[in-house]
Amino acid sequence: MKTLVSILAVLGFGVACAEEVAHVDPNELRVALFKDGRIEANGQPVTLAQLGDALDKAKSNARGSVAYYREGGDSDPSPEALPVITAVMGTIMDRSIPIRLSSRADFSDAIDEEGRSTPLSPDRPSADVERNQ
Repeated sequence: MKTLVSILAVLGFGVACAEEVAHVDPNELRVALFKDGRIEANGQPVTLAQLGDALDKAKSNARGSVAYYREGGDSDPSPEALPVITAVMGTIMDRSIPIRLSSRADFSDAIDEEGRSTPLSPDRPSADVERNQ
């Protein structure tokens, strides 16, 4: 691992990136929605239909969950972005998958019911979420 971190540092990747990868929860699908309407699932661009497939796969996992981030989430969305946000959230909610809201693009926090951001620790890469079935 030390050699990998050294190689990544030489290639211009930060050591923090290498460390972060080690702490990703494999049961968590990370969904990001950007101001321009782009949708990503685990860092890869997806269509709404592809997101639905990824969510179905996550739901089939007994420990599957979703982390959701929206760029500019601290402000009202633009009229153009609102239909995309509604569709993405509807796609997630239709599947009754546990969801964690994040205010950070790297998914390193969890937003609680009061709207407070709580950082996640490296040994706990995803927030505890209840599965509602």
